[in-house]
Amino acid sequence: MPVISSAKIWYITILILLLPVGIHWKLFINGRYTSGKVIGYHILDFNNKIILKETVKNVDLVSIINVTMNNDTLIYAPKNIIYAIDKSVSIIYNPKKQSDYIILSFSGLYLSPKGAFSLIILIFWFAFLLANKVLSKKRQ
Repeated sequence: MPVISSAKIWYITILILLLPVGIHWKLFINGRYTSGKVIGYHILDFNNKIILKETVKNVDLVSIINVTMNNDTLIYAPKNIIYAIDKSVSIIYNPKKQSDYIILSFSGLYLSPKGAFSLIILIFWFAFLLANKVLSKKRQ
């Protein structure tokens, strides 16, 4: 089995870590940058409907962020990613379709539904590297 050089390992790792930026490349180029402030939380049930009872089990918590786009707008952070109230977060949004946005933070990029794909690929990459290392030691 051919040995992978450490430079190639780093190049591939960096490319995998840049996947969320590549997925949202149109927003990074054409989007508008703004900031918002977390003003509270909503509790969602399994159908993504807002519920008011806090005693319900197995629900998702969503941060509410007040953002100034064309007018004051409320947006929601990805499920179960909790930001502290009064925390300021940076956001990129599409001016033509304001529902298309990303939160510029680790959790906003890597833990969102699209961004989690890169973390899964990174886990598989490290598993491949570990298996390759173990197999190369056994052959020696």
